[in-house]
Amino acid sequence: MEYTMENKVTKTVLEDKIQEAKQLLWENGYRTTKITDKMNKDADKCDSLNGDGDCMGCSCNMCIVR
Repeated sequence: MEYTMENKVTKTVLEDKIQEAKQLLWENGYRTTKITDKMNKDADKCDSLNGDGDCMGCSCNMCIVR
């Protein structure tokens, strides 16, 4: 993707909207986190083990979500 001033403005607006949404969620008792590649990998491993794997050192937090 070519970097232009328009892309920069769009990215800034998007980042502002994300911050506004996160603030609204936090004010209403919700917590947010960005899912990382490691979390996705660990979640895939957890799913393949039907949730019965070793959770020590796991970063996916799927057991909290379930």
